[in-house]
Amino acid sequence: MVKWLMLTFLFVFPLAAYAHAGSGTLPGYEPNLRVGILTNQHSVEISADAKFAIVSTSTAKVLGNFGAKDTVTIAVRESGFTVNDVPVAATGMAVVINKEHSLVYSEPYMYANKRRYRGELSIHRTSGKQGMTVVNTLPMEQYLYGVIKNEISPEWSLEAVKAQAVAARTYALASNNKHKDDGFELCATTDCQVYGGRESEAPKAIEAVDTTRGLVITYKDKLIAAYFHSSSGGYTENSENVWSSEQPYLRGVADFDQNSPYYKWEKQLTLAELNQVISDAGYNIGNIQAVQLSPLATPPVVSYDRGVSGRVKNVYIRGTTGNIQIAGTKIRNLLDLKSTLFDISIIKRRHELVMPVYAGKDREIGMVTLSGKKNPNRPPIAVETNDVVVITGFGWGHGLGLSQWGTKDDWEVLVKPGKKAKPGTMIEFGDTLRCEVLQSTDFGGRIVRFYYQGIFEEILDSLGETPLPPYIKAKLADKERYQTVYARERGSAAAPTAGLHFTRQLMESCKSMGVNLAFVTLHVGLGTFRPVAVDNLTDHVMHREYYSVPEETAVLVNKTLAAGNRVIAVGTTAVRTMETAGTSGQLEAKSGWTEIFIYPGYEFKIVKALITNFHLPKSTLLMLFITRKSH
Repeated sequence: MVKWLMLTFLFVFPLAAYAHAGSGTLPGYEPNLRVGILTNQHSVEISADAKFAIVSTSTAKVLGNFGAKDTVTIAVRESGFTVNDVPVAATGMAVVINKEHSLVYSEPYMYANKRRYRGELSIHRTSGKQGMTVVNTLPMEQYLYGVIKNEISPEWSLEAVKAQAVAARTYALASNNKHKDDGFELCATTDCQVYGGRESEAPKAIEAVDTTRGLVITYKDKLIAAYFHSSSGGYTENSENVWSSEQPYLRGVADFDQNSPYYKWEKQLTLAELNQVISDAGYNIGNIQAVQLSPLATPPVVSYDRGVSGRVKNVYIRGTTGNIQIAGTKIRNLLDLKSTLFDISIIKRRHELVMPVYAGKDREIGMVTLSGKKNPNRPPIAVETNDVVVITGFGWGHGLGLSQWGTKDDWEVLVKPGKKAKPGTMIEFGDTLRCEVLQSTDFGGRIVRFYYQGIFEEILDSLGETPLPPYIKAKLADKERYQTVYARERGSAAAPTAGLHFTRQLMESCKSMGVNLAFVTLHVGLGTFRPVAVDNLTDHVMHREYYSVPEETAVLVNKTLAAGNRVIAVGTTAVRTMETAGTSGQLEAKSGWTEIFIYPGYEFKIVKALITNFHLPKSTLLMLFITRKSH
């Protein structure tokens, strides 16, 4: 929901700029793909639903005829192959269905090691190795049938599965020469996309592929590298910070994957175990003494050792006999971490830091106990082998492109009466929308999963009503009536009510008086409705909300402050946004998640005055207002 602030003696028109990547469809033909389903195998079992033959690919000679469901064992030998232990002279073989007998079956499948496959099977010697490779050749869309279930749950909403289908199709076409030297185009593992043949198909996956048939993602009329991952941990990454190539369509953006079970994770190991891992990897630095890594901050991050999302690019480790710099991806592999979006701390069993974690080569952050008290003058404590290395991380995967959990239609909602919305309950909203209650949350909330046909936002608009605060009793005839006149972005759970008082005429009057307007964005979350339920305010866990400050707003705010003029926030959400992005006293152009809790004692950095509306008792927004009023 776009918010705005008032600036004095400056004139500005808020602008918006968007990077756009197009989409397209494949030509009228459907390409075939050659997929390496088994590689470097000593032997393999082959079968089919119909009568079939094993044929030499070089001479077209039939090497053996077999009946439906017969099992044939093909093995490699020094100068060729054996078929059921009988040596055959062939450089490669194909499995060919008897066409006349195949008419009995609607679609006869071939089998490799008891797994069914559509299309055709062929076998050749593995390049540079002693074994053989089995290749499954089939049309693109049928290939995708066997991919989707392995990459995303087909039981998620159809729109999420369709997004995966488009990404998988684009990736396959853009990468179809990845294994050309191996005699096929794509492999069947995570090195490409996990493909499991007919056994991996599911009805909803097939539906998602069919309804997006031929649809691909392009940038400047070229297929993109449509990477995807499980969960970003709140922010995706720029391509050059993961791999060396910079792609303008692979930029880090905020992700809404907070419901992912991998959103936040932790791994612990003793210092002795970490030393052993580093040593086993060939790094001879003795015993670890210190780690150099800048602290994880709210994205977008600007740091020499982290990417825009905060993903670790490099970690510097100091040992008793040497120092090393290790790439974040290498650390992830060595320690089997879910992602490179992590922080490192080293603590004693009594929960104190035992060695310095440096922000830079010459600057120590200072020793920090878990109570949060800093003591920068405290010397490092002698490390012991049972000291604990704690790695706190976010997300699962490389963080590039599509975040699968970001597409999942699990939502946090408020319900009333809550007694009728127990976990497992299915709630229907007519013929086009229903939801399943998955779990309960605090303060009467629920996590639900929506099922629908069509465009989700359009269905909500047609069935839903605008949620109104308790002091507005009348039902709205026009949904736009409870909306600011300057609203732009969808995503807020509530309207910024302070801004409802501003009409276009009033805004023009402000301009004519020398007051200028600028805009920020904050998507109000459900947490804004939750009262503070603790006696000590420092114990309150603040909700997270997504915000964005455009460059032109940051420039104008900073000029206004430099001139000694006031920045007036219209609404508490504008306050939260600017105080989050202005911790240094200068407003930064940035976006990300804020958990700022403003209560008496807080010193404002940017906002000099506030226009606000009604607030509920015991709410965090009322505390913010009291704090501003005290200034």
